[in-house]
Amino acid sequence: MKNDGGSAFPVHPGITCDGQCGMTVRQFYKGQALAGLVGTDPRESPQLSNPDGRKYSDWIAADAAALADAMIAEDEAFAAREGKDG
Repeated sequence: MKNDGGSAFPVHPGITCDGQCGMTVRQFYKGQALAGLVGTDPRESPQLSNPDGRKYSDWIAADAAALADAMIAEDEAFAAREGKDG
């Protein structure tokens, strides 16, 4: 299973949840990436081109997910370098 980064927001120690409390770090990162991608004009950003003809919603969602995964990987690498949690 892919690392989702755990809970995005701290939960008070007295609160219990069934499974995940709120959104994961990956979901948060994905939403932030999506907002940035949607707010960018693809004509001005060659890296946002759509050469394979997919629908805009498909490739922008895939790019947001890839960016979120890259940010989680960087968090893990940083934690390993620093010897602590990201």
